[in-house]
Amino acid sequence: MDSGKLDRVKPEIPVKNLSASHKIKHCDEVSPKSLLDLSKVIRLLEDPLTERHLFVLKKLLKRNHSGFLLRELADISQILNICAEKVSDQPKYASVLCEALEICR
Repeated sequence: MDSGKLDRVKPEIPVKNLSASHKIKHCDEVSPKSLLDLSKVIRLLEDPLTERHLFVLKKLLKRNHSGFLLRELADISQILNICAEKVSDQPKYASVLCEALEICR
């Protein structure tokens, strides 16, 4: 006997499976637009004029508040070293350096 249940056929939903290389390519397309160019930040910090240093550093930290990418590690460590050298002469860099270390932990 029939139990009264209808056999329902689920409609096939097309699934788009993205490969890992496509995801990486897409990530590379998006990130350079939203992130500062770290080589430019390093060049600015090495310049003796200090008017824009703190502004650019705060902007860098604000845009990367959730962390940095592994490929940026060398540049970030160089930025941290430059800031650490400047702290002894200009204590204003201490707060920026502490905030950067919090993000990097």
